[in-house]
Amino acid sequence: MGDLRILKPGVVYELTHTLVDREYSFRPDHRRDNALLHEDSPAEALSPSNGLIPEPSLINIIGYAFARALEQAPVRLHSVELNVNHLHLTFSVTRLQIVWVPAFLRNAFSLIAISINRRLEREGHLFAGKPRISEVGDDAEAQRLVLYGMTNAVKDGLTQSTKRSPLFNTYRIQALGRPQKYWAIDWTAFGVAGGFARKTHRPKNYLKWKELVIHPLPSMEGMSNQQRQAFFRKQVQDLEAFHAKALKDEGRRFMTVEELFALDPRARPKKPRKKTPKPTVHASSEAVRKAIIEENREIEKAHRIASIAYLAGAVDVVFPEGTYKPPIVRPVWSG
Repeated sequence: MGDLRILKPGVVYELTHTLVDREYSFRPDHRRDNALLHEDSPAEALSPSNGLIPEPSLINIIGYAFARALEQAPVRLHSVELNVNHLHLTFSVTRLQIVWVPAFLRNAFSLIAISINRRLEREGHLFAGKPRISEVGDDAEAQRLVLYGMTNAVKDGLTQSTKRSPLFNTYRIQALGRPQKYWAIDWTAFGVAGGFARKTHRPKNYLKWKELVIHPLPSMEGMSNQQRQAFFRKQVQDLEAFHAKALKDEGRRFMTVEELFALDPRARPKKPRKKTPKPTVHASSEAVRKAIIEENREIEKAHRIASIAYLAGAVDVVFPEGTYKPPIVRPVWSG
């Protein structure tokens, strides 16, 4: 689950995950007339009137993976935004949902990795190590981070418009109020029912649709849908103008859609990445950041004391809320 050791109910967390060697495996690959189909899939492949087997696009793979993960391990997902070689997401949990976070992340990322590795005929890890997860200290910073992820592709010059971006994002849900549904074929059910051994048996009969549900940030729950959508449209518009000016001042230009689609998924940036330490806490002020760090130190201290007692045999010891028990490792003689 990353290096996060504390999960607090009602608190927003930001997660970033980078692909191995920063390869461009998240570059778009969908049909221009249907974002849910791979560019090599026929336009009518999702029609129930034929026996064609549809091929999912990257956008569909990502959307379905997170929609399925939310069903299997519910958390409050606030945003998911992709760049060509990394992603940003924000989430929070209720007290009852704290235990679901590791499963949610595992289920989403494993399905994404399996699907993309199969598509690219590659093996091994897709993501570079563990995700970076940081606590967000206040409402203003949570909004800033969602907007940062939403416009990250514009900042990097990959697209001029978040709304028209060919990369996966949740802008369409958050700013336009458009439901986002994604599909997959239940190959397990198809196989159990006889698979291709039955001549009239069609995989498409086992096609399932899931909707990706985005939960409003805690600070925006009291707003109407129209108010939230207007907020995101205005803020994204302002940020896009800011990034466009910054690129122009640097003598750079936006990539065209054709250039973005033409990226080699195994290529990577030529410039080495500037490594920065993972922020312990994101906050809009230094005072808030320091206060949360001190609070977390006290929680970690209490967790350390409880862990020592637990490993010594006190199985009923109470751990601080939002922390996990350490694993009990016992030597086993196999000879």
